[in-house]
Amino acid sequence: MVFETLTDMKHLFLITGLFAILMLAGNCRKSEISFEGGHDVGFSISGRVLDRNNVPVSQAEVKAGASTARTDVNGYFTLSNVRLPKNAAYVKVDKSGYFQGSRTFIASEGAMNYVSIRLIPKELTGSFSAASGGLVNLSSGSSISFQPNSVADAATNSAYTGTVAVSAFFIDPSQPGFVSIMPGDLRGTTTSGEERGLQSFGMMAVELTGSGGQKLQLSNGKPATINFNIPAALLSSAPSTIPLWYFDEGTGLWKQEGSANKQGNKYIGTVNHFSFWNCDAPFPVIEFEARVKDQNGNAVADATVTIQKMDDATIGYGKTNGDGKVGGKIPSNEALVMKIIDRCQTQLYSQNIGPFSGNVNLGTITVNIQPQASVTISGTAVTCNSSPVTNGFANISLDGMTYRAAITNGNFSIAITRCNGNPTQAQIFAEDIAATQQGSSASITVSSGNVNAGQLSACGTTTDEYVNYTLDGNNYAFTSPTDSLNFNYSDSAGLKFNALYAYNANNELWMDYKGPEGTGVFNINGVTVIHGATKYEGQGFNVTITQYGSIGQFVTGSFSGTVFVGGVTPHSLTCSFKVRRSN
Repeated sequence: MVFETLTDMKHLFLITGLFAILMLAGNCRKSEISFEGGHDVGFSISGRVLDRNNVPVSQAEVKAGASTARTDVNGYFTLSNVRLPKNAAYVKVDKSGYFQGSRTFIASEGAMNYVSIRLIPKELTGSFSAASGGLVNLSSGSSISFQPNSVADAATNSAYTGTVAVSAFFIDPSQPGFVSIMPGDLRGTTTSGEERGLQSFGMMAVELTGSGGQKLQLSNGKPATINFNIPAALLSSAPSTIPLWYFDEGTGLWKQEGSANKQGNKYIGTVNHFSFWNCDAPFPVIEFEARVKDQNGNAVADATVTIQKMDDATIGYGKTNGDGKVGGKIPSNEALVMKIIDRCQTQLYSQNIGPFSGNVNLGTITVNIQPQASVTISGTAVTCNSSPVTNGFANISLDGMTYRAAITNGNFSIAITRCNGNPTQAQIFAEDIAATQQGSSASITVSSGNVNAGQLSACGTTTDEYVNYTLDGNNYAFTSPTDSLNFNYSDSAGLKFNALYAYNANNELWMDYKGPEGTGVFNINGVTVIHGATKYEGQGFNVTITQYGSIGQFVTGSFSGTVFVGGVTPHSLTCSFKVRRSN
């Protein structure tokens, strides 16, 4: 379906869309064809929403035109009878605690179109006083610099004078998950209105909020300076000057606005507002399409089609839709290699194609499809008092993917399609939502057919998440799911970094320390607590980590010390926390 883009050491090129429309014959010129226009068509959309670690995101709101759906416990959704412009169909996903996710594609009329979207957690990166401005640093090496008195309320456009909270995330185009995390697709309109493919050298999501949770924006005439850290894999091919593009959340398209200059390993430019910003080199494209069928003449849906340049490892990829169609934008006048890979990562087809100077239809391509295996995992689950779990889930990790099976009256069952029937180990544990308890993980052997996981105990570990703290003798708390709680671990260039975040509409707390994955006592780099317009900061004291789970499990710890307002007035702080780890 949607052609998306990966990158290697040198380049990134775009192949996007479900089914590219050949340009109309006659005297129409390419410059007259706008991908923003085109007539509305009817179609359906099916897909899956995951977080940054490929864990399903449930109850996310998915919108496309006038159609709305919510993801199920495994992150799946379906939108039927959608009507949108064929050349710029746009689906967006909203979930509290995450930046908005989206995908823009060229729709196949009357067919099921597939998308995959990964959401970026909206984590507090830093803060500054609106009156004095400030610098916010990202762990990627990127940064954002704000002028004094440069922030306004986004709704009223009135000047904002309190503490500004900054949530920011650098999207690295050299990483494998880039295309599923980035918004829209890599097509843009230049300042002169021309359509171009985009080669990304760095992308950033930024959101500003006030002490009351209100959305903020930059004031007119008060731009911010963004430093994009250029990934090492792309540094040698990065041009000295590059256009800047912002993502238009209303249309799902990138718009050119301004430029950035290369200084060392960074691109530096100024922006007048915030959403997603992108450093991209534009290039001309042509439209491509093909249709994939199996040896029996049946359409092959949800297969991955890759297109690679002949001179390097650059890869673009897309999924076939329900009719087996695939297409989108590819570089013009390039020798390319086309490959078709099934969901089990088996290569079904490889062929040199191009170069093409104009739009191309490769017709029908026939591949041999091998049968896949299916396994149904069933079992029972009991509570701490040995009664059947009435409201819970069995959480299963199999073949690198995560699934959840609802537990009803103590029973669960889920059918999973596998790439083959070879025996392997699956990890499974039960969760009792009503009692906020979960059991330990068990290993079961899985091949194909029916597998009985036996009886699972949903008992032993509380699933309550909290950040409880005392400030000058007054008790406060953040609790999930009402408030946003997050614990992240990163290891960039050997720098091991842990961070705790908690925030709601009125208060915020974050803490970070350098250290490995594991329990122990570690020196805190810094702690910040925000109550309304008052910011308390401290550093140099210790955090004790008593539990350190894997991704999706819990991190438990505590710390205490002295924090200051304005670096002068001391205040006592004690904090204990238990937060599910997201990275």
